[in-house]
Amino acid sequence: MNKKSYKTFEEARSFVRDLNFKSVSEWREFCKSNKRTDNTIPSVPQRTYKSSWVSFGDFLGNGNVATKIKSFVPFEEAKKFVHTLGLQGQREWKKYCKSGNKPDDIPTNPNIKYKNQGWISWRKWLEY
Repeated sequence: MNKKSYKTFEEARSFVRDLNFKSVSEWREFCKSNKRTDNTIPSVPQRTYKSSWVSFGDFLGNGNVATKIKSFVPFEEAKKFVHTLGLQGQREWKKYCKSGNKPDDIPTNPNIKYKNQGWISWRKWLEY
């Protein structure tokens, strides 16, 4: 399909937001499915709409921000906060992360985010 036949960025974003996708995975699944009847929106919108593109969270309207571009508090500050929670292991940490109570500036996967910034182990992270 010719690039010129695509909807404008604003029109495409508005249309996609009305579909209420919760993730990029849902968007990609939709693009591959036979449910997609409107081919005036590119399946790789970040390439077509480079000049207007912010993020998939913005495009889909779900507010998600990719971990690699999120801003997190420094390791020691995060660890100090986590110690106040009294969690007893990785299972409790995962449950806490899913509860909706975790601040956005504390990573869900601190072992990855803080790998070269002081991370030692889950036991040290949770202090149990």
